[in-house]
This record gives sequence, structure tokens and C-alpha cells, in this order.
Amino acid sequence: MGPLGLKKKNPKELVEANNQQVLEMFQEELKARSMLRTAEETNQRLLSEKTSLEEKIKWLEKKMKI
Repeated sequence: MGPLGLKKKNPKELVEANNQQVLEMFQEELKARSMLRTAEETNQRLLSEKTSLEEKIKWLEKKMKI
């Protein structure tokens, strides 16, 4: 044991710890990308809906003028 009763990690434990950190980083990145994609899809859907509603408003305004 090292100072303060801390046990030194062997190379295999260090590699496993590093692999776990890398895995967690990839999982966080994947989650962030998934959230971004969902936000982009929602934004696109809302823009499409907005355009559709604006067209309906124009159609109704034109109809009311007749």
C-alpha cells in the first residue's frame, strides 16, 4: 500500500478505468447527439406546421374578400 493507505492500481486496472471513462464519454456524446437530432426534427416539423398555417390564413383571408 502507498501513502495514506491507498492501494496502487495495476496496469490492467488503469486500462479498465480508462476504458470506463471513454465509454461514459461516448455515451454522453451519443445522448447529446440524440437530443440535438430530436430538437432539429422538432424544429423542422414546427416550421412546416407554421408554413401550413400561414397558407391557411392567406386562403381564409382571400375567401373572406370574395
